[in-house]
Amino acid sequence: MVIREAKTLFDNIVVTRTWNASFGGVYVKEQVGIKPNPYLKNNIMFDEHNKTLIKINPAWMTRQISEISNRKNSYYFKITSLKPLNPENIADKFETKALKYFEQNRDEKYFYNFNEGFDFMGKLKVKESCLNCHREQGYKLNDIRGGIRVSLPLDSYYKEIDIIQERRYIVLIIIIAISFIGYLLLILFMKSHQRYEKHMIEFNQSLEHKVKNRTEELESLNKILKTQAITDSLTGIYNRNMFNTILVTRSEEAKHSNKALSLIMFDIDFFKKINDNYGHQVGDSVLKELTKLILIHIRKDDVFVRWGGEEFMILVNLKLETSLKVAKHLREMVEKYKFSKIDNLTCSFGVAEFKTHQSLDEFISEVDNLLYLAKRKGRNRVES
Repeated sequence: MVIREAKTLFDNIVVTRTWNASFGGVYVKEQVGIKPNPYLKNNIMFDEHNKTLIKINPAWMTRQISEISNRKNSYYFKITSLKPLNPENIADKFETKALKYFEQNRDEKYFYNFNEGFDFMGKLKVKESCLNCHREQGYKLNDIRGGIRVSLPLDSYYKEIDIIQERRYIVLIIIIAISFIGYLLLILFMKSHQRYEKHMIEFNQSLEHKVKNRTEELESLNKILKTQAITDSLTGIYNRNMFNTILVTRSEEAKHSNKALSLIMFDIDFFKKINDNYGHQVGDSVLKELTKLILIHIRKDDVFVRWGGEEFMILVNLKLETSLKVAKHLREMVEKYKFSKIDNLTCSFGVAEFKTHQSLDEFISEVDNLLYLAKRKGRNRVES
């Protein structure tokens, strides 16, 4: 609670400083108790009535706010630095320890210490607006400029702790009561579980015969699946053998039912360079990542196949015009995608629609020729 309160107070001061810095400092009318700051450049200006205006930069404003808060509250604020422009902002022992801690642990934002009270310091980094005043001190952007100290009294927190300790017996009684109720619930649960186990034994016995028959059926199907080896071991999508089987079925449907059938063939441009520059493990990773990316952007009914190496096929029940739109969308999507192991890559596409007078070999040969036409024309394009 103390740390959270200190962070909130620190953040409020930082917001106020940010507001001031966004204007490059603000000017106020000269008045009693506020004289031009000798450590600031352009520390005064004059209004249209020739009255003096005094510049208040973020650091000086923070110091003035801190002084007001220190007079009115039991909190203590201070802006400080190891190299202050204003000697009044020089760091004391605790502040020096905190600032050196920030220099050694640059990712840390806060430093605090519990003694008789609570001392807290939040780190301040050099921003672009700070360089106007502190560039001559050798500071650069994001250097540790200094910090804001927040000290809080702990009296009120100790009072809360005393109240909690006074109520410990009530808490203890509640804990015992809850434990007793929990014990009763546990007994009820155990009895209920015993009845459940008995029911499950009877239920399992009645299903044993069905499970045995189903297991034999599944084992038979698994043997068939293993024999057919329908998927590609690297990407998990259909392999070439399974594709040929599906293509026969889909082409027959296209002939007899007048269904549209198109084939999209694509491969990765300059894939050999990926293997040569990054190694085959990265190449395999790219193939798997590309597969997942394509699967997200095609339909469930589309047949996605690894044809071989870095070549892929997508069999779709679409006319050529629609298939071209699909291929162009996939090409643009792949070009924009950032792969995890490499920056990016492109693909070349060939698209052809099945004609009923074609043989399947002619169909595949047509789309293969279109793919290589896309490569000859410069890659990263779609040809049909």
